[in-house]
Amino acid sequence: MTENKRPSLASLLGELENAKSDDAILAALDSIVFSAAEFTNDSKELLQNVADRFANILESNQGPSSMERTARATAELAKLEVGRGAFAANKKLMVALSKLLLHLEDQPNVQLQACRALGNICYENDDGRAHVLEMDKGLETVIQLLGQAIKENQPLKSVVAGFLLNLLAGQEETQRKALELGIVPILTEYLESGSEEGNGQSHILMILNLLADINNELLTDRLCQAMVNLLGQSSSGELSEMCLELMLSQSESENVKSHLAKAQLCEQLNGLAHKHKDLLQDDEARGLLKLACDLIVSVLTGDEAMELLYMGGEGQVFKEMTAWLSIDDEDLQITAVLAMGNFARTDKHCMQIVKKGIGKKLLDLVAKNNAMAAGIRLQHALLSALRNLAIPAENKAILLKDGLLDSILPMIEIPTLPVVFKLLGTLRMAIDGQESAACQLGVNSALLSKVVSWCTTEDHPGVQGEANRLLAWMVKNAKSSEVNKAVAEAGGVKCLANMLMAEHTVMKNEALLALILISTSGKNLPEPGLDTLLDSTTASNLSKVLKESKETSLTANGLTLLKLLAPLAKESLIKAGIPSILKSLSSDEDVMKEAQVVSKMFDSG
Repeated sequence: MTENKRPSLASLLGELENAKSDDAILAALDSIVFSAAEFTNDSKELLQNVADRFANILESNQGPSSMERTARATAELAKLEVGRGAFAANKKLMVALSKLLLHLEDQPNVQLQACRALGNICYENDDGRAHVLEMDKGLETVIQLLGQAIKENQPLKSVVAGFLLNLLAGQEETQRKALELGIVPILTEYLESGSEEGNGQSHILMILNLLADINNELLTDRLCQAMVNLLGQSSSGELSEMCLELMLSQSESENVKSHLAKAQLCEQLNGLAHKHKDLLQDDEARGLLKLACDLIVSVLTGDEAMELLYMGGEGQVFKEMTAWLSIDDEDLQITAVLAMGNFARTDKHCMQIVKKGIGKKLLDLVAKNNAMAAGIRLQHALLSALRNLAIPAENKAILLKDGLLDSILPMIEIPTLPVVFKLLGTLRMAIDGQESAACQLGVNSALLSKVVSWCTTEDHPGVQGEANRLLAWMVKNAKSSEVNKAVAEAGGVKCLANMLMAEHTVMKNEALLALILISTSGKNLPEPGLDTLLDSTTASNLSKVLKESKETSLTANGLTLLKLLAPLAKESLIKAGIPSILKSLSSDEDVMKEAQVVSKMFDSG
């Protein structure tokens, strides 16, 4: 029994060249497509001949069937890199395909296959793209063709979308031109046109992703609404992921945040989370949930968007986030806590949120997650939200009564500095104007030991600054000799003396006020606090503050501290040049009078 040998590629090309009738041409074309896998990089010359023959068939108007099948064969062979190269190099073929695409509206099947062919040729092929763009109004024509196909709801629209994607990929200049030509409303209209077969919507989202890289406010209100609607309609995880990633990448823009809020994105995402809650053990579904959660939080960082979703405490999203606080799912809980932190950006909101009992809910969560074994993301989010809620004076007493300090103080054992940063800020806000709470912290030796160590950390400047400020605020708000003594014993006076060299005036003033209060204890101050007050470093730092001060309040507080220190550390202060600095001070009349009083304290005798 003899084996049937498949004809060679060269013989197949010969059959195509010799074919005269439509039937013979169609048969030869089908054979070539069937053998496409046999074309290799060594087939370049043969494919150049194929390109010539295809061009001749298309130019000769052989008949609709032959032209459609030839364009289809071109599209199939252009899936091969060697095929794309040969076809892109054949200007006659490219021109013939372009004419079929642009001038055969009455033969939609031929037009569709010509579009497929051009789209495939342009895939990762700069020569193919160049041919299309060099056509008269090439890019503009393709964009218009997409718009026309959308309006007429033709199957061609999905193919044009793929063609346009290949034409724009990696071509920033062409992308900018497409934006100038008004491509975004057409892409929006495509998404608005509803579900379809094929990859058209994916191609549109990919194009939008390309354009988003060069325009950070690409998403208009209309486009946002179309994408939100698509999210609700789509059952494709891949499509949903593309939508979410695109919206997330654009959500740094305040305008885009507002557009997404008005398009009810967060409500849509809440609904999807409920709808698919039973699927959240699946990795793909969990990944989508995390994207959705990130997007909700990002939208809420916008001022207008946050107000739209809060709606005076009656917004659907606000209520949903409140409910998520009680759901036993880490991603949802973290999102809800971060959302509360964002809602708590005005005093009015903070007071409303605490009155609704949400502060207590957050504290209950803290109590369950205040050890090293708990999740850092949740701890960080909880402290951020509580810090914001503790800013209004009305809220402090309520939160303290609800157990704020007992809930968060165990977190001083957590070594993670971003968490420490939020912890220190929350404690500082909580004791502002709260004498009893400040005293409770100010005599806590374990806390003071940690705070003093954090005052000198080089690993996190934010922690260093907050630790110093917390020390100063403890002293200022407690107004207690016991606290002054405890801070001195813990080594806190040295921290406050170094704080005089802080970059910001507000921190220098806070350090001065704390040192003034501590200095009232005079020689009764325990070691090492007294030594620090009297040493040359404190004197030098104070002299620099006075010399460089441009703020009346800073100068006045510096003079007050000098009056307290002069009887105790006169020699150190003289060595630091204080007398000459006092004579050179320039400030308002009252401050100048005070400077003269202090200056006399350094006169001999």
